[in-house]
Amino acid sequence: NLRRRRKFGSKVKTGCQTCRIRRIKCDESKPVCQRCADTGMACGYTHVFNYYNSTANYGSLEPLGLQVSIPGTRDERRGFRYYVQKTGPELSSHYDTVLWENLLVQASLAEPALRHAIVGLGSLHEAFQ
Repeated sequence: NLRRRRKFGSKVKTGCQTCRIRRIKCDESKPVCQRCADTGMACGYTHVFNYYNSTANYGSLEPLGLQVSIPGTRDERRGFRYYVQKTGPELSSHYDTVLWENLLVQASLAEPALRHAIVGLGSLHEAFQ
């Protein structure tokens, strides 16, 4: 049973969210860190999340609740928004809130496969409502 061991030390509280999610050293340059600039990834400093409150009107999902541009078709963006507005909060009522509402959404901005999974979950959830 070989497991990778993490070197213990103080956990870094600074740096961009993208580097923290990817568990790599961030040079903390702003507005975009050098690691994100070199790899072409969306830097975590530029993502500001503005989640809708539970009393929002979900009949029209066109207003984007994130201040970032989500790539994809109109249907894909709709599925992503539905996940942020409904699916993530519903999952977080049963499981870890930080994971379902924050970390996965932030990581999906840098990882296309995760973004597609979120779009799929949101679209499927909307189809069954």
